[in-house]
Amino acid sequence: MLEMIRGAFSRHRWMAITVFLTILSGALVLAVAVPGIYRATATILVQREGDLIAAGERPADVEARLQIIREEVLSRQRLNMMVVRFDLYPELRRRAPREAIIEHMRKDIRIALKVPDGAIGPMGTIAFSLGFRSADRNLTASVANALAESYVVENQKIRGRQTRSTASLLEAQLSQVREELDAQEVRIGQYLSDYNGELPQQVIVNQARLQQLEMRLQMNRESRLRAIDRRESRTRLEGDGRYPESPVSGETPTDRLTRLTLQLDSLKATYSDSYPDVVRIQNEISSLRGTAVAKPSDTAIRPMQERVTSVDDYTGMLDAEDERLTREISIYRGRVDRAPMREQEFAQLSRDHATMDDMYSALLKSYQEAKLADEMGHDKTEGQLRVLDAAVVPSGPYAPNRVQLLLFAFMASLAASAAAVALAERLDTSFHTVDDLRSFTKVPVLVSIPPLGTRATRWRGRRRFVWMTLLTTACVLFICVATWSIASGNIALAQILAREIS
Repeated sequence: MLEMIRGAFSRHRWMAITVFLTILSGALVLAVAVPGIYRATATILVQREGDLIAAGERPADVEARLQIIREEVLSRQRLNMMVVRFDLYPELRRRAPREAIIEHMRKDIRIALKVPDGAIGPMGTIAFSLGFRSADRNLTASVANALAESYVVENQKIRGRQTRSTASLLEAQLSQVREELDAQEVRIGQYLSDYNGELPQQVIVNQARLQQLEMRLQMNRESRLRAIDRRESRTRLEGDGRYPESPVSGETPTDRLTRLTLQLDSLKATYSDSYPDVVRIQNEISSLRGTAVAKPSDTAIRPMQERVTSVDDYTGMLDAEDERLTREISIYRGRVDRAPMREQEFAQLSRDHATMDDMYSALLKSYQEAKLADEMGHDKTEGQLRVLDAAVVPSGPYAPNRVQLLLFAFMASLAASAAAVALAERLDTSFHTVDDLRSFTKVPVLVSIPPLGTRATRWRGRRRFVWMTLLTTACVLFICVATWSIASGNIALAQILAREIS
């Protein structure tokens, strides 16, 4: 196998050399003649030292704003202004439409996000780099810094609009919540007015009043029973027909008994049976009743009858008081019974009011912070962009990688030479060895005669060598000149090579 390869390269060595030198020389000239592409990068920091909630923003809001800024900065109008300002792509502008130039510039701008370790996705962005590439090393830094400045300025504009919009929205919400809070306070006031006396904080007072009324009702009923007993006692006394026979101190015993009985009734209406005057009069009445009595005179009977009438009036008054106390007790008992229901209703109203009041306080705080941020120019708010590292003029080109290009050209030259030799060997139908002849025919090969070196053959060999050398040199020179004319100053080709390498 090696003998076959060696023989093939020996027979087609000039073709292999020509192809190899042509491709390698063209790649060498291309690596030398193609202009370098420079890249300058500015780093922009996304400040996250503050409290996102206090600033009224979440991390997702900051990321969305960065995306909006990117679309704004890379818009057709902005990039066209950059092209005119820095006089970019002068040759391309003469032969290409504006849309192609804008798209070309977008490809030359590179934005890379920088996230902390462990963060997933762009939500953890803490900084990003903004780079621009060009064949002019000074323009790269100028354009990159201008793009970074555009990011910062646009961020300030967007944050200004967002802050003012947030303040207006919070102000509207604050007014709405304030109206609802006032309405709830009116409802609470109306509820306290409508159910005054049934409120949970009045339960103790109602219970004390109910206990007092029940005691008064009990006393009233006891007084009524005593009045009824006294009336019945006088009625029995009038029907007995027994009166005292002799007077005491100018009055008859009967008159005295009647007077004492009326006096006892008056005292019992106010005092209990153990009161000293009541006990004394009862003892005196008992002693008088032990003696014979006569029928009282008309002057004694008349006051007693009037007293009986007074007792009936007193009993009626007690009945009326009993009804009044019963109604009042029913009212207070109903208040006590409805207190748990009122407590639940009032608790619900209080919770709604407390929730609305907390919402109002939170909205008021957010509104004040938004107004303060707007007045301070958004310098101390969250999500602010700041140029951390400005772009500097690059010291050397970053592309194309000439060493890598030459290495790739060397490998491609070898492969092309091998392919050319293989193709030439396949197209060659002559026999080069005895084995080739034996494999072609069954006629036995008797002898092989080596080539005879004559003066003419040697001369033809030298002439062929000269022509092949001249042809190879011409091909190399042609490829070198053509490559130089194409690659020299060809920024588009350099960018294509840079794109392939990067």
